Amino acid sequence: MAPTNLTETEKRSCILLSDLFLNATFGDEAFDKMAEQLCGLGITTDAAYHVLYNDLYPVLSWNLVNPAAESFTFDPAWICTKVAERRRGKQPFMYQALVAVEWPLFSSIIEPQWKEIETR
Repeated sequence: MAPTNLTETEKRSCILLSDLFLNATFGDEAFDKMAEQLCGLGITTDAAYHVLYNDLYPVLSWNLVNPAAESFTFDPAWICTKVAERRRGKQPFMYQALVAVEWPLFSSIIEPQWKEIETR
């Protein structure tokens, strides 16, 4: 089980990777910048993916399918608070089950963007 408190590196990773959940299109420059910033944090690819899938996806997945989705930025403090709450198990069981079911359905939205970062 992951620690409930986020390290500084995890917080910064959450903030960086949250952009993948925005209603936005990214080009090579944006992916290069994200990859460079993640590398600068010293986080491994596996750890970054863990943050993406286990921490951010359960918190931000709604933005992937919302027609009025956030398209500019998420509040960094809000993201870190929600991720910490999720880690402490503050989400109802039914919500947790829904997230597990929807990953196979909606991962096709996030995975190509993640691959762009991962391969840089």
